[in-house]
Amino acid sequence: MLLLRGADLRDTDTSLAAAVGRALQRTGRPPTPGTDAVRPEDLAQVARDAGRPLLLLLDGPEDMPAGLARRSTDWAGATAAWLRTNGARLVLACGPEHWEQTGAEFPEELARPVRSSLEPPRPDRSWPGLPGRDRSRSDRSRPPPLACRPSQPPCRCGPKARGMAPLDLRMRQTRTRVRRGAVTVQRWRGLEDIPEDWGRSVVTIGSYDGVHRGHQLIIRHAVERARELGVPSVVVTFDPHPSEVVRPGSHPPLLAAHHRRAELCAELGVDAVLILPFTTEFSRLSPADFVVKVLVDKLHAKAVVEGPNFRFGHKAAGNVEFLAEQGKTYDFDVEVVDLYVTGEAGGGEPFSSTLTRRLIAEGDVEGASEILGRPHRVEGVVVRGAQRGRDLGFPTANVETLPHTAIPADGVYAGWLHVQGEAMPAAISVGTNPQFDGTERTVEAYAIDRVGLDLYGLHVAVDFLAFVRGQARFESLDALLEQMADDVKRCRELIAAAEGRA
Repeated sequence: MLLLRGADLRDTDTSLAAAVGRALQRTGRPPTPGTDAVRPEDLAQVARDAGRPLLLLLDGPEDMPAGLARRSTDWAGATAAWLRTNGARLVLACGPEHWEQTGAEFPEELARPVRSSLEPPRPDRSWPGLPGRDRSRSDRSRPPPLACRPSQPPCRCGPKARGMAPLDLRMRQTRTRVRRGAVTVQRWRGLEDIPEDWGRSVVTIGSYDGVHRGHQLIIRHAVERARELGVPSVVVTFDPHPSEVVRPGSHPPLLAAHHRRAELCAELGVDAVLILPFTTEFSRLSPADFVVKVLVDKLHAKAVVEGPNFRFGHKAAGNVEFLAEQGKTYDFDVEVVDLYVTGEAGGGEPFSSTLTRRLIAEGDVEGASEILGRPHRVEGVVVRGAQRGRDLGFPTANVETLPHTAIPADGVYAGWLHVQGEAMPAAISVGTNPQFDGTERTVEAYAIDRVGLDLYGLHVAVDFLAFVRGQARFESLDALLEQMADDVKRCRELIAAAEGRA
């Protein structure tokens, strides 16, 4: 077993190659002289010395250096490809967003059910079984995993780290199980990750960024139709956003990361989420080829549920009428659901991801919440800032957000800070901190009435409930402190009122 420590990881790493090289140096088997590369024979020799397939232990994305955390999705994909090329068969990791799913050969005594750092602990859970297998009572009757002791900062890569799950590198992509309460949804990345024995299913396709109330109408219809037919439901989405490939540099702000979308789909009853890597090559698939390669050959669609304006295939040439014609040929039904929903948000404009992004950019998080059906959420890793808030008596969690995140307009907001399953009332500041001539835009959350919190290195979420005031520069530090106290008081009132309505 080759153990990778947090200290082996660097912001400049593009995959695990360099980190493995550092780990090999510790074991007395350095990489190729003059480079940070690791030769396949180095890895093969480590495996032979151990007398078993190579097993790597490493931190998850929430424990990576800040530079890696910002691009952890690309880093995870590059790592998996590099490990496959160099002969590694299994990986054990902490980060459920990118590194989940067991391999059949993985030792049961090391297996852990997947848990997001944002979920509350669920001790004594039964083993959920493997994808593509019959999750029968015999699977569920396995002994529960050993209790996990609380992790110790800064590294949680030991064999008892929470949320740990192995990745079987015999597969070309990662499979994921996202758990929300008692609900489990499989998450596949790429067509190759779909289980070979996958049967008929009901499918819906779209970006589904934010999974807003209009999206929910379509997804719920797909779930209900799947239950009527006695087959699973699948949501198909894309990474990166198609616009980034078709028009480079136009990636829209994201309302929800893919792991968050999977969680929201799980709450709606979806059985699986397929994330298709949207590459230039993929964008050139004709509508007919898309139907055959995705819906027919892999997902074995029995029904496809879409909105009336659904477009797909090269240059968005396919529509629901074309899809219906293809369904007659390949034996699947096409059902169109009107996702037209309106309300007070946007002055009665139909709900959409585009409208939601605009409202968030304007600071209208309450309007965004109406469209989403929940507060807008921003996620990231807590990093060290200037620590002025601590000196002023208002210690804040400085959240380094995920790439392309939709950040509300500069100002102060009421909301919640989610840490390891606990939702703490918070006063949230977004902006450049003009009082101290700041230039970098940040998201900082002060957990109201909480003291002694050590959140550095943790993956957290910030929910925005309501706008309190805009960003401002004050005449004196005393005036700033007085305003901050008033902000906290107002945030406490808004949060108490919202929790009272819940």
